This record gives sequence, C-alpha cells and structure tokens, in this order.
Amino acid sequence: GVVGVAIAWHLARFGARGVRLIERGTLGGGTTAQSSCILRTHYSVRENAALARAALEVFADFPRYLEDPEADCGFTRCGYLIVAPEGAPAAAVRASLAMERELGIDAREIGAGDARRLLPLLHLDDIACIGWEPDAGYADAYLTLSAFVRAGRRLGVRFEEGVAATGLVRDGTRVTGVETTRGRIDAGVVVSAQNI
Repeated sequence: GVVGVAIAWHLARFGARGVRLIERGTLGGGTTAQSSCILRTHYSVRENAALARAALEVFADFPRYLEDPEADCGFTRCGYLIVAPEGAPAAAVRASLAMERELGIDAREIGAGDARRLLPLLHLDDIACIGWEPDAGYADAYLTLSAFVRAGRRLGVRFEEGVAATGLVRDGTRVTGVETTRGRIDAGVVVSAQNI
C-alpha cells in the first residue's frame, strides 16, 4: 500500500541499493483502497502531531518532494473540524489544540457561528468545544501510491505483485531475508509494512 511504496522510495532516495518491495496482492489493494485519506494534525500524542505536520508539508508540495513535476497526490485543503461535548472530551480537544499550536500548527477553537458557516449541517446543541484546523484536508490514495511507485522505479526500486512473504530467513537472532511464494530473497535489511 501507500506506506510500503513510500518506505521503498525513501530507502532508495536516501541511498539504499537493491530495494525490492513484494506485495501478496496488488499494490494499493488492501487498506490503501479503503482509506478515507484524511490529512490532519489533530492528535493527542505530540509525536504523532509533529509527524502529521511534516506529512502535510509533503502533501502540500508533493511534486517538489518527489522531484517529479507530474507527481499528483490529489491533495485538497478543506480544513478539519472536531467537536466535543462538555467535560473530559472538551478538555482533551482543547489540550490537543494547545499542543498543536506549540508545534506551530494553525489549530484553534472556534465558536458555533463560525462552525456553521463552514458546515451548515452541523447540529451543535450538545457541543462545548469546536476545534478547527484550516490547513488539513484529504488526498487521493491511488494517486499518491502511483506517484511513489513511479518515483521509486526511477530510482531502481523493484515492485513485485502477487508475491507473498511466507517467513523470515534468520541467522541466529538476525533477520537476513524473506521466504516467499517465489523463493528466498536474501536482504541486509527487511522492513515489514504489512497490514494485519
């Protein structure tokens, strides 16, 4: 999926040679095909918000990042609203918004009138806190995957579909390869990006 092809491209981009991605089905046929593709930074864990901020910057300038003027991820900036009732949920949203601002993210609490202007269908009678992140949006998983595959191929990454991993090859406690439905693949490094 998107995570696997992005890892493969990054490995090749940063100098790894002989990068090979095996996929038991078709590229993007698993969770990537089911993704809502929301790109936001609203997380309660600081590290997740920081990673999401970096990812949003990549999606906002995707062709430059992949060094491919034709790369397209379908990123649409539409903003992200999160609502919470009174009590602990509202406190949690406010804490996340404050943490995001500490990270330099444009995230703030807005009033019901502003929220209704953004999304007129909102029912806010039992809502105490409304968070707004204007730089968030969504992307297209298939376009994103395709752009990473094309960029990876330019760097020599081999993408193989219909090849299932059946086990790990080990030398003591060290993983030295993968057993597959098409035979053994020896590797200095093995990265698992599987969806279970």
